[in-house]
Amino acid sequence: MEIDIQKADKAIGQYLRASRDTKEFTVRQVGEMVGISYSEVSRLENAIHGNIRIELLLKFAHALDIDLGEMFRQLNLI
Repeated sequence: MEIDIQKADKAIGQYLRASRDTKEFTVRQVGEMVGISYSEVSRLENAIHGNIRIELLLKFAHALDIDLGEMFRQLNLI
């Protein structure tokens, strides 16, 4: 299965935003939890940043209580 990286980045960003919204966290709060600026959180959610590093994705997963395996399944990335 070939993955379109730009589409994957966009889908992951949308998933992260939806998870953040569900938890009612602001971009500033999530930025503080994962150790990046709020503008960087916004860029990741909007797929402006480019490829998200696995280390950062793991921090988001921990902060937002995301099961990465489930996220990848829901987004048809595995």
